[in-house]
Order: sequence, then structure tokens, then C-alpha cells
Amino acid sequence: MQNKTIVSLAFIMSLSQLSACGGSDGDDGSDGPVIPKNAIIFSEENAVSSLETAITDNPVSDFVGGIEESNSLNSGKSLSILMRKLDDIKSYEGLMSGYSSEVVSAVSFSESEACSGGGDWSVSGGGGVNQGSYTVKLSNCIESGMKMNGSILGTWKESGDDEIITSSGSISMTDIEMNLTLSITRLAYKETYNWDTDAYTLHTLSFTYDTALGQGFAFNTSPALIGIYGSCPTSGAQTISGSNGTQARATFVDGTVVVEINTGDGVFTEVETVSCTGWEYW
Repeated sequence: MQNKTIVSLAFIMSLSQLSACGGSDGDDGSDGPVIPKNAIIFSEENAVSSLETAITDNPVSDFVGGIEESNSLNSGKSLSILMRKLDDIKSYEGLMSGYSSEVVSAVSFSESEACSGGGDWSVSGGGGVNQGSYTVKLSNCIESGMKMNGSILGTWKESGDDEIITSSGSISMTDIEMNLTLSITRLAYKETYNWDTDAYTLHTLSFTYDTALGQGFAFNTSPALIGIYGSCPTSGAQTISGSNGTQARATFVDGTVVVEINTGDGVFTEVETVSCTGWEYW
């Protein structure tokens, strides 16, 4: 599970690409996500498919979870490129050495490198005695036709068999040929993971996903998701909010997902209860 920490390194890219065109060093998600101007309108017809895509294929989840491939919301290519770049961060060994319980003194690291098509990325941070922090920055970093900007701040801490991970920030990705930008802003992420049992509690995962294609939304997790890695959550809920006050909500209940829709009147009505198979979070 060590991959999970580096992944959280950058992400969630604010995934879906965090912050529209330019990224923002100060956007820590503390004010919560906002509904973008070009948000999707949720309905009974698209509630199930929209939730399944947002939850299982969203770039943020993939990034935080250490997944190297994603088909999420038109951002699969972008995310894959970013993940490969993050995998190249040689300071990962320095990051993990600061994370090791064998370290008795603080370890710091700082590294930057030019991107293959121009721009650069950098990572810095430090840790020791089972805790630490890091900052990843992308500045006009061009890889495989994608220009990436933004920053992610993260922390990790061990307490017994538990690891507590947090991330915040924003990132944008622009397909240069298509002149299309995807962004994720106001990212807030906190999870407790148990190394012994693989159990997790996803306390917080929220962000604003925006794109000129008109498929934006605000993503929230409440109450927290609880489960075992590789299996469906046993409890918790996640909600995506769009235009005209519409929302779609997925509530996890012992192997099933209860999908509900709010058509703008503030009342959630059940649309369908589906098997949780295929909705595994990590």
C-alpha cells in the first residue's frame, strides 16, 4: 500500500484536474466545492450512470488510490500522463524514508525536473518519526500533448497500524491540440487506512470538477465511507451536485448502492438500488 501515499502526492490532481486553466496554490478546499457554471443537470435518467462514473472513474479517486489508469470523465488520457510523471519523481524514495518508522531524525527532500515538452515539475517536503508533508507543483508541464498546472499539498502520519493521509490543492490539464481544459479545484481529502486489516475510512473527499464540455459538478462525501480495500464500502454516501439545484446521491448499504435524485426541490427520491459490484472505491 505504499503506492497509495505517493499517489496522494499529487492529487488528486485536484483531479479532474483541479483548477481549470491555471491551478491555484492557495485553493485548499477548506471552503468546500462549488457548482461550476457549466454543470450537468442530473435526472432520473442519468443519475445511476453519472454517479458510477464520478465515483469509480473520477481522477481524484484514481490518483489518491495509486491507480495508474483511468477512464474518468474525459480525463483518462490526462490522468494517465500525470500518473506516469508522478511515478518518475525520484524523490519518492526520500519521501518514503521520511515515512519509515525506522527513521529517528527528520528527513527533507526537494527535487525538480524539466518536462519532456516544456515546463517543469517539483516536489519538496520532509518527514520523520512516522509523519511528514509534501508539496507537488506542476508549472506549464507538457507531456504527450497535455499541459499541466497546479499544486497539491499533502500530509501523512502513522498512529499504531493506522496511516492518516490528507491532500488539498488544485490542478488543471489542457489538451493542447483540442484546446480543452479540465480542472479540479477545492480539493479536500482525508483518509485513515489500517495497514494490518486493509480497512479504511474516507472521512473527506470533495472537489469541484469543471470542463468547457458542460459536464461539471461538485463532489462531496458524507457520511464517511467505511470499507476494506478492494471491496465495496459497507456504509457512507457520496453526492454530486449540478445545475438547477439537481443532485444525485449514492448511499452504500452492505453490498448495495441506493441511488437517489433531487430534481431541485430539495427532496431526495430513490431511483434504483443496484449491486455494489463494480462500484468498489479503490
